[in-house]
Amino acid sequence: MSCDYLAKAIGGSGEVAILDGIPVVPILERVRGCKAGLAKYPNVKLVDTQNGKQERATALSVTENLISAHPKLKGVFSVNDGGAMGALAAIESSGKDIKLTSVDGAPEAIAAIQKPNSKFIETTAQFPADQVRIALGIAIARKWGATVPKAIPVDVKVVDRGNAKGFSW
Repeated sequence: MSCDYLAKAIGGSGEVAILDGIPVVPILERVRGCKAGLAKYPNVKLVDTQNGKQERATALSVTENLISAHPKLKGVFSVNDGGAMGALAAIESSGKDIKLTSVDGAPEAIAAIQKPNSKFIETTAQFPADQVRIALGIAIARKWGATVPKAIPVDVKVVDRGNAKGFSW
């Protein structure tokens, strides 16, 4: 969702990069989903994927390097909002018009999206309370011997400047 949003925001054309993180299933799935979303836009070129370690300081440094290595960069997708905040600092410091999207819906990200002329344009929000409820339901079902599906979709919501005000988990 975030990468589709990013591709549209850059006009369906240009260079983008991914800030990934630790190689666990949720992060790997976010990167896979991003690449699938970007693949729908033949004029969007994924120029780099780097590990921002889902940390602000690391993501800041990695994004500075991405901007330096790819002067035509138009967009960055971060696998989480913590890393996105570091990426945002690097983007703002560069003075370039680079759009940023992410995943989580963290309060700090929501606040950044609402700032005038923010380069942080979208986060795909998850709902942690719902995820805990679903996980507990799965645990109880398994304890009682029930079969549970291999994959269970969870609700997410695209949060951008248009609907960020008042959003919370």
